[in-house]
Amino acid sequence: MESCQLKTYNLTETDLVKDHLRYLMGGRSNVQNEVLCRFIFPERPGALTKFLDSFSPRWNISLFHYRGQGETGANVLVGIQVPRVEMDEFHDRANRLG
Repeated sequence: MESCQLKTYNLTETDLVKDHLRYLMGGRSNVQNEVLCRFIFPERPGALTKFLDSFSPRWNISLFHYRGQGETGANVLVGIQVPRVEMDEFHDRANRLG
């Protein structure tokens, strides 16, 4: 891959891989301005609505992978398309969400 000038990351020992990526498969993705984020959702009514309301409607959710962990909550991997010029706003909203 590196000989083809593709940037690689070794994610073998990360929690992200253990919780999400090993269940995802597919081909090449060409999603522009996609940011991958991992969140822990509490298991309570309205958690998804609160999450969705926290982000701008200008941003497209390109991936949503939910892994329930019982009563403690759920691990969620989300891909969101955020233009580079709006990254500060994205970080502010994500930090306010907690």
